[in-house]
Amino acid sequence: MPEAAIDAWPNCPECGQPRHTNCPFCQTAGHEFPPAHLPYTQIPEKPLVVCPTCDEPFTPEYLRACEWCDFRFEDGLETNSSYSPPATHLQMHQ
Repeated sequence: MPEAAIDAWPNCPECGQPRHTNCPFCQTAGHEFPPAHLPYTQIPEKPLVVCPTCDEPFTPEYLRACEWCDFRFEDGLETNSSYSPPATHLQMHQ
């Protein structure tokens, strides 16, 4: 994780991997979002990070299930479990 990432990025208690979030503006996903630099008088209650893709600041909302081991946190965003990847060329012609 780069040094610029927020200091208290939460990790999974089961596997130790960092929790994933995504940018609400461009949907860039991951855990390496640098902190937003705000004037001293505008310190938010929750940390703000900046998306490296679209440069928009946001407060991270983490996934409820660990991306690595499927540990279930008490809080977090639910993912769409009905997603199935599109059929490959080989599968379509069997």
